[in-house]
Amino acid sequence: MIFTVDASVFISAAKPGEAAHSACVEFFTQAVRQHGAFECPTLLLVEIAAAMGRSTRDSQLSRSFVQKTQANPLLRLKPLDTHLAGLSADMALTHFVRGADAVYLAVAHEAGGALITLDEEMKQRGAAIVPSFTPSEWLRRSSVK
Repeated sequence: MIFTVDASVFISAAKPGEAAHSACVEFFTQAVRQHGAFECPTLLLVEIAAAMGRSTRDSQLSRSFVQKTQANPLLRLKPLDTHLAGLSADMALTHFVRGADAVYLAVAHEAGGALITLDEEMKQRGAAIVPSFTPSEWLRRSSVK
């Protein structure tokens, strides 16, 4: 299964003080072991730069995190071209999700995969489009199998 992972999970995995840090780190560990690669929109880079920069006020640290994420060989980045933008717009109009959320959902849909997010609204509304889980939920489900 291909996973599309939103920025909230990447940020939480990178910041030990975050409430979901352990679950996010464990999700990445297990998902890589079981499934390999991730497919995310290029928007991920902007979102992690903004979230990390705003919370740390450390541009160098944020830039380094973006560069490491972009260089990760297990991460395939999908550009937001006109096809993906159109699909995202349709999802936003049909499922009433936020713009950035629609882009992640469109990537997950195109990949035939699942969405992993810490955003409860995105998870709830996204479930009508693709299987959608928090890292903790996915870990519980994957350990039952």
